[in-house]
Amino acid sequence: MRPFRCFAAVITATVAAAASAGEPRLDFNRDIRPILSENCFYCHGQDPAKREADLRLDDRNAAESLIKAILLIDTDAAALPPEEDAWYDHQLIGLKVVRDGVVVGKVVRVEHFPAHDLLAVKTETGEVLVPFVKAIVPAVDIEAQTVTVTPPAGLFEDIADDEAEEAGAGEQPVAQVEG
Repeated sequence: MRPFRCFAAVITATVAAAASAGEPRLDFNRDIRPILSENCFYCHGQDPAKREADLRLDDRNAAESLIKAILLIDTDAAALPPEEDAWYDHQLIGLKVVRDGVVVGKVVRVEHFPAHDLLAVKTETGEVLVPFVKAIVPAVDIEAQTVTVTPPAGLFEDIADDEAEEAGAGEQPVAQVEG
């Protein structure tokens, strides 16, 4: 059995490369089928005797059924090489989000995108999507159950200029009449 996570990584890299290269549209036969053929068809192709997990990827409709699928892979975490600054979603969800020593919210989910991930943080006033990059999230402490953030102004609160504009929006300018 070939590693499924390799397939997911290759597909993700292909989609990201196509998007960044300005390709108008991903084409299944041109972009995806060669990857599946090389990595997946042996276990997930036409031959029912070799097919694993009742998953067939040699036709477009079957392959498209995996779009936005959540893939669960049984792995032994101890067997994986340690990675610095790498966490599973379930490790991040529920952590307190701390800014300047004050808890501002809690991580409720992780959104995955090609450029970077986003932490969805539930605050008292709603939900904030925080780019999960080192400049904004310098520290994650699983043992302390905290994520430290250093966001730009306005990410967790309204910017003062916006509040002043909103407060003055209802006022009408007064015209000066001479004479």
